Amino acid sequence: FQSDSLLYALDPTDGGVAWSTDLRSAPNRYSPALADGRVVAAGRNSPDAERRGSLSALDPETGAVEWRVPTDAVSEPAVSSAGVVLATDPYGPAGGVRTVGLADGASLWTFTVPDGSYSNVPFRPTVADGTVYVAATLQTEGGTGGALYALDAATGAKRWRRRASGRPS
Repeated sequence: FQSDSLLYALDPTDGGVAWSTDLRSAPNRYSPALADGRVVAAGRNSPDAERRGSLSALDPETGAVEWRVPTDAVSEPAVSSAGVVLATDPYGPAGGVRTVGLADGASLWTFTVPDGSYSNVPFRPTVADGTVYVAATLQTEGGTGGALYALDAATGAKRWRRRASGRPS
């Protein structure tokens, strides 16, 4: 669990602290993910980056940081067979998603929501069966609406989009 900028691992037998690691980020509500032998945690307002957040991969036994990459404002991480997927810049004029490699944090692909004069991705992407699903809020001349995008998890290519009259929730 996270408290302030610290990520804690607890011993399941007695609830004692097994390890804690400073994520060097502001407190947030993002839950970490466990994938392929790593704990992946997102943080906001990273002091070591010009961007608004960072994504870190940690050793689940020791809490040692294996890699850390700066990123735009982030969501909770979702994990696909290709890597770690998270919403980027969810409060800016051009929201989207970014996928980084689980082994080293290298950028694999990005997708920017192409519709509207203002878009954001306020929720964690969902991954299932090789597809990343992204709910977006769109601001157009006609008002505010939403859309759901299905992206190929390996490449980020758009498979389809469905528009909605209301905001996603």
